[in-house]
Amino acid sequence: MQTISQNSWMELPNVPFKEWLAKHRDFTRAESLLGRATISDVKEYYSDYVKSQKLEKYFRDFHTVTSVQRVFHLRNHVDSESGEVEPCCQNVRRNHTHCWEVRGYHTIVDEFGQAVSRQDFCYVAPHVVLATGAYDIPNRLGVEGENLPCVVHCLGEFEEKLSHCEPHTTDPVLVVGAGLSAADAILMALESNIPVIHVFRRSPSDPSLIFSKLPKFMYPEYHRIHSLMKGKETNELYKALPKHSVVEILDNKVLIKAKGTDSLSWYDISCVAIMIGSRSDLGFLPKEGRNLGVVPKWPIESKHNPIDIDAYSYQSIREPQMFAVGPLVGDNFVRFAIGGSLGIVSHIIKCRKKDEM
Repeated sequence: MQTISQNSWMELPNVPFKEWLAKHRDFTRAESLLGRATISDVKEYYSDYVKSQKLEKYFRDFHTVTSVQRVFHLRNHVDSESGEVEPCCQNVRRNHTHCWEVRGYHTIVDEFGQAVSRQDFCYVAPHVVLATGAYDIPNRLGVEGENLPCVVHCLGEFEEKLSHCEPHTTDPVLVVGAGLSAADAILMALESNIPVIHVFRRSPSDPSLIFSKLPKFMYPEYHRIHSLMKGKETNELYKALPKHSVVEILDNKVLIKAKGTDSLSWYDISCVAIMIGSRSDLGFLPKEGRNLGVVPKWPIESKHNPIDIDAYSYQSIREPQMFAVGPLVGDNFVRFAIGGSLGIVSHIIKCRKKDEM
């Protein structure tokens, strides 16, 4: 699988991606990717970057955050008569600075990568940056049978399912969705000679589909899927069902309904891949961070309700000293995280200089 971004857009300071790629990969293969990188290349590049730049001491692997909340610097005093501890003033928020208390646990693993124990941790910091991405919780159809073992919601699980399928002899896999994740799932199945039934709600000619925004020269594999969806290209292993939706899922069958009609059809399937997006898990924040969005009180969602931030500092509009980058603020490509991170660092440095003056 390849990245959407050009490989040069993925690089970090001091280590040009193309130079790293030339040292670690075959040049001919790298050139054949039309300037894009594979997912495994990017993963290895970032891992090597941390080591080469001696950044390991700043990373905390196997740490899970369970709570992020604001705590105030209070100067309490004891009442001379009652002996009770009382705050020094009534308006705590206005008259006192605050920090962020980050709590969670560290999972201890053995040499085989198995969890053996865990230890609680607590950090207190003046600033906190939310950078959780948008792949924690997959979106669901909400139909009967969606929790069956034959149903998956991410590409990793789908790849595992494909490894147990026999080419040409298995029932088709059903892929739901019309985005790049759905296209990746279809590509994986076709490359394994596994038949695919593709269900999506919109017309394949809908201009809002992501495929129309990608240059054909750079992304031929995605335009191939789009051509299959439109019927301009055919493949005996692929069947498109545009303007259809899933009604019910059984162990080896799926009930499909055509949009705008009462037409229902059963299809034999080996597994179902529901690729309709995902969202961040902000359960560690009070009210799951719903107060932070552009539309307050609604769940944070990359496309429709990102965290409301200052465009230059990336600081939350509603929570001073809290910052956010990536899909949480609507920036869905890795390359945008670098600019966001620089904006945050620049703002914090300016604030520190003001405090020192």
